[in-house]
Formats: sequence, C-alpha cells, structure tokens
Amino acid sequence: MIDANGLLLLFLKVEWMIRINPPKPPAKIDLAKVRTLIRYFEEKHGITWGMISYDTFQSAEAMQELQKSGYPVQKRSVDIKDDAYLTLCQYIYDGRIEFPKHPIFEKELFGLMHYRARHKVDHLPSGSKDVSDAVAGAVMNAIEDPNNIIDAQLEGDLDLLFT
Repeated sequence: MIDANGLLLLFLKVEWMIRINPPKPPAKIDLAKVRTLIRYFEEKHGITWGMISYDTFQSAEAMQELQKSGYPVQKRSVDIKDDAYLTLCQYIYDGRIEFPKHPIFEKELFGLMHYRARHKVDHLPSGSKDVSDAVAGAVMNAIEDPNNIIDAQLEGDLDLLFT
C-alpha cells in the first residue's frame, strides 16, 4: 500500500509462533534440535526462511552451523535498546501487523514495562518475554531488509514472517 506521500507502507503478518519450553536448570535448550526444527519446517512444510536471528553469544555455534547450511543468520538482541519494541508497537497502533492467537505472546506483550530513561523494555518480576522478544526481533529483521518481502506483499502473497 502506498501512503499519501507516495511511500510504500509495509504490512506484516506473523503466520505462527512457537514457544520452546526450556528444561529445568541447569539444562539448557538444545540448539541442535532447534536447527533440526528449522530444517524440518523448510523440508516438510515449504517454509522459506528470511533472516534467522539469535540473541545471545552462547548461540555462536548454532549460528555458524546454520550459516554453513546456507541460511541467513545474524545476532539480534532486543534487550539492548527499546527500538524493536517501539517499532512493534507502532505497527500494532497503525494496524499494519497481524498475529495469530497466542495466549503466551499476548500475556507477555501486555505485561511489559517500558523504562524510557534506560531505553529498555522488560517484563514484570513474575513474567517472561521470550515469545514477544522473538516477534519484536522478527519484525525488525523483516523491515530492515524489506526487499525480501515487498514483492510478495505487492502480489498479495506475504507469507514470510515467522517466529
């Protein structure tokens, strides 16, 4: 869609979200299984992956393995600055993003606090924000390289934002 100034407005659709429940400490999420899951969705369900991002330095090996397999990968943390969440909120307020119903995402999103002076978004002491972090990061991935999705959007076939 083109706005009044002739600028292309990007609309996004989150097709699905998945939450991986972490094992009890001291165990950690098995990142090799996550890579397998990425490949599974591509091979069995025809998913075309855009940018895949990880948010911690402990993910370096997983990122390297995906890069070796030809996937676009980058490090992205939405904890450092609030810009990803502010962008996500703007898309929501503008009505330019759609989400599937996901109770955990909704609970996380509406349980966030914005510390303006620190430029930080965080959850309440009893909350979490893993799914909402993933959505905010995926939105930034999509809008920072819109060439990956503009043609599909103009053709009415936007199916590219996955979290």
